[in-house]
Amino acid sequence: MKYVNALPKILLVLFFITAVAVHVIGLIKPFSPETPLSHIVHVVSYSLCLLTILKRINFGIIVYAIGSIYPYFIHAQCTYIQYTELNKLNAICIYTVIMLTAGFIFLWNEKRAA
Repeated sequence: MKYVNALPKILLVLFFITAVAVHVIGLIKPFSPETPLSHIVHVVSYSLCLLTILKRINFGIIVYAIGSIYPYFIHAQCTYIQYTELNKLNAICIYTVIMLTAGFIFLWNEKRAA
């Protein structure tokens, strides 16, 4: 059962490492119209979230919430605009919103179990 409980943590860590890497690469070699400042804010935000998943810190859920605000709303807005204006769904934006929410739920459950 211990390994089953570790699976969400592993998936979240992989998500945040990938997200940080994508935005670092976006700083080095731009691949989207996103500004360098946006990439920097994403890197800092995802790094805060990764820290709270990897290490138990005081007020970790608050730090996670603060770190996830910017990427959550940017990707939720991206999903909404693409769906309403272009009638398309962006899988990356949807996945990001789902994973950020899953991270919050994971930390919430960890806090309640402690």
